[in-house]
Amino acid sequence: MMAKLRPVNGFTLLELSVSVFIFILLGTAVTTVMSHGARIWRHGTERLEVEENLRLAMDRVVREIRESSALSSPSPDKLILDVPENGTTVKVEYWFKDGQIFRKRKGGTNPLAINVSGADFYCAAVENPGSVHIRFWGVTGDGETISLSSAASGRADK
Repeated sequence: MMAKLRPVNGFTLLELSVSVFIFILLGTAVTTVMSHGARIWRHGTERLEVEENLRLAMDRVVREIRESSALSSPSPDKLILDVPENGTTVKVEYWFKDGQIFRKRKGGTNPLAINVSGADFYCAAVENPGSVHIRFWGVTGDGETISLSSAASGRADK
C-alpha cells in the first residue's frame, strides 16, 4: 500500500529568503530616515539654542541702551552705559570675553550669554551721536555661524 502524501503547509526556502530580504531592505530604509530626521532635529535644536541665547542678550542690551542717558564704547568688545534709576545714575557695563557676554551693574557681574563667538559694540559718534551698533554671533555644533545685529540710541539723543 502506498502512503498518501498530505499537502505541506509552509514556505519554500526561496519565499523565506525573499521575505527576509524585503524585511531587511525596509528596516534599512526606516533606520536611514529616522537617523536623518534625528540629525535634522538636533541641528535645529542647536541652532535654536544659539539664536535664543543671542537674542536674549541682544534684547537686554538694546533695552538698556534705550534707557541710558550716556554711553561709550572704549573698545569694540565693551560698552558702558549710564542708566537712570530712582533719581540716580547707575553705570552698566557689557563686554565680551572667553565666549561669554558679561553684564556688570552696581558691582555685580553676571554672564548675560554663553557660547558666544564674538560681540561688537560700535558707537557711531560721527553719523549719529549716542547711537550704538551691536553685533553678536555664535556657532552651532556643526559650524554654522549665526549672527544678530541691531542699532539703538540712548534717551539723551531723542
